[in-house]
Amino acid sequence: DIRRIYDKPMILSSAYQDKMHPTKVKKKTIGMHTIGRVVDILVMGADAQKILAIQCNHEKASGVGNNQRGESGRFIHMDDRRSVTMWSY
Repeated sequence: DIRRIYDKPMILSSAYQDKMHPTKVKKKTIGMHTIGRVVDILVMGADAQKILAIQCNHEKASGVGNNQRGESGRFIHMDDRRSVTMWSY
């Protein structure tokens, strides 16, 4: 739904990650990436704002993360956890 509303290609930087992935081995609990319920979308600037606005108005995108630091690697995190959660990296 969000991709259809956004109406542009969305490049994913991350989705499913095995529990043995280097970023997951350090963690004490299994995260949303480990159960395949998340995507990180490479996007910045006005496009990031547009996707965030769409996410905030979509009933299934309850986990919203935003990393807009640095010159590259900026992304929006989206998952469908049960409780609404929003954060910025």
